[in-house]
Amino acid sequence: MMKTAKITSVVLAILSISLLSKVLIPSYVKVAPGRVTLFDLSATYTEDPSILKSITLAYVPEGTYTLSASYVENMAKRKDLEVSFESSIITIYATSSLSRENQKSELDQEVLDLASTVFASITEENECLDNATFQILQTSGSIDGTPTFEYKDLGMGKFSVLAKSDDKYLYMMMDVKCPKKVLITKKLLRFGDVIKPDFLEEATKDVFKILGTPASTSDAFYSKAMRMFKPGDVIVQEGIKRKPDVVKGQLLLAYIALPGLHISTVVRSLQDAYVGEVVRAENISSGKIVMGVLEEGPVLKVMEVER
Repeated sequence: MMKTAKITSVVLAILSISLLSKVLIPSYVKVAPGRVTLFDLSATYTEDPSILKSITLAYVPEGTYTLSASYVENMAKRKDLEVSFESSIITIYATSSLSRENQKSELDQEVLDLASTVFASITEENECLDNATFQILQTSGSIDGTPTFEYKDLGMGKFSVLAKSDDKYLYMMMDVKCPKKVLITKKLLRFGDVIKPDFLEEATKDVFKILGTPASTSDAFYSKAMRMFKPGDVIVQEGIKRKPDVVKGQLLLAYIALPGLHISTVVRSLQDAYVGEVVRAENISSGKIVMGVLEEGPVLKVMEVER
C-alpha cells in the first residue's frame, strides 16, 4: 500500500510539472525575417496566442541565429508563462520563403490600412513604378479609426512610422522597395572621362538601395566622371560634374540694364561657367573685358566693364 502511494505521488508530481510547462520550444525553428515572437517559436501551447505574440524575442534578417533557452525563459516569465525546451540553445532559421502575407493577415486591419496609406505617400513622393512593394517589419502599440501619422526615411528602404489616434499610439517599421528607371553605364568610366550618351542605358533599380541621387539624362550626358563607374553602376549626381552651361570661347548675348536704358551686345566667354556664376567675357565689337552673372538662356547680365 505504501509502495502504491509513493508511485501515485511521483506520477502526480510529473503531471504537475507538465501542466506548468504550457509552452514547448523545439531546438530548431523556421521563421520569416523580421520580428520573432514567442508564438513563432512555440511547437505546442495552451496559452492565449495573443499573449505569446506580444512577447518579442528578436528582430532578424534572413540567416541562421541562436537564442539561449534561459533568455527566452526570462522573457516568458514577464507574462507569468512557464516554458519547456528541447535543448538549452534554440536555432532560428529565418527565410523569406515563409510568406509574410500570412503574418500580415494576422495584423489588425487598422495597421494594414495605415501601412497602405504610408506606402502610397512614399511611392508618390519618390515617383516609384507600379510594381513597388512593402513589408511590415515590426509594430508596437495600437490605433483606432483614422489616425494622424508621420514617417521618417531611415535609409536603404527602411521607414519608421509614428501614428496617433485619440490617446493611442502605434509605431511601425516598414521596408519599401521603389523600382525606377535609372541610367547605368555600359562600359568602365574612369575619373575625368566625358560621359557620352552611347555609354549609357536605362535599367530598373530599387532607388532606395542606390547610394546617391540618380542623374537625369540632361545632367549625365556629356558630364565629366568624378570617380570610377564600373559597368552596371548607376550614374549618380554626386559622382559627376555636369556639362557647363557655357564653355570657354562660346559666344553669348550680354546686356546692361539701367533705368530707362537697355543695351545689349555679343561677348565671348573666357571660361567655363554654370548659371549663377560670375563670368569674364570679351566684348566682340570693342574688345573690352566685362564681368557679369550668367543667367538662364544663357545670357550674361553685365555688372562691370574692366578698363
